[in-house]
Amino acid sequence: MAKMRRRIGVVTHGTSGYRQGCRCDVCKEAESARNAHYRVSGTTKSKVLAMPSQPGEVERAVIEEAEIHCSTGYRVVTARTLARVLDNPNMAGVHVSTARQLVPILNAMHDSGPGKRKGSARLALVSDMAKSRRPK
Repeated sequence: MAKMRRRIGVVTHGTSGYRQGCRCDVCKEAESARNAHYRVSGTTKSKVLAMPSQPGEVERAVIEEAEIHCSTGYRVVTARTLARVLDNPNMAGVHVSTARQLVPILNAMHDSGPGKRKGSARLALVSDMAKSRRPK
């Protein structure tokens, strides 16, 4: 026997009957099937953008710079990730800020290459200054 929330004249059983207040087995089953279909249909849509599998123009340039300056580690990984964003035309809205973040990382890669040890040169200069000021 069907339960009714409110009085209805003629009930078409199924999803529309459930919406009108009928709680018979046919209407509950139809509403359950409609909800299951709704849940499944929403899972196929994804707002995540897929990153390209091949390196783009900017990423290739970052890889070449890293090889030239013998850079490794987190700077290279970060630079490559930012370069992938710059290579993706679907992410044009963040290209300006991404480029702004990439430039200091590339500068740090250039400064940390072989033969560019500023720290040891400064220490040698301080050591020479200290030797010249020592009283004899």
